[in-house]
Amino acid sequence: LRDSDYCVIDWQSEGARLDNLIIHLKGSPEFSAFIWLRLTEKEDAGKRISKIRKHFLFRDKKFDLNRLVFGIVRSENIATIIYSVPPEAKLPKICGNNCIVIKGKEMPN
Repeated sequence: LRDSDYCVIDWQSEGARLDNLIIHLKGSPEFSAFIWLRLTEKEDAGKRISKIRKHFLFRDKKFDLNRLVFGIVRSENIATIIYSVPPEAKLPKICGNNCIVIKGKEMPN
């Protein structure tokens, strides 16, 4: 289920979209989230993921980061696409062969 997609927006607006995702995931504890990040070569994927993870933990200190999966693709166009994934579904196969998949718990804070 595609929840949200956006290009370059300020952090306050992105935080609001992530808050909506947190609310959705709290209400559907069996769901996970797939966050597809299309980033330029200049953008640091680790910093971007860390910022999102910290936002989740700031809003809910007990949030299980295993429920987050990130797909990283290098692109000329920056975009973030958020999917909520029910337990019976597989992760979206939208990244293609150049996608790096990182589970939310795999990266240090």
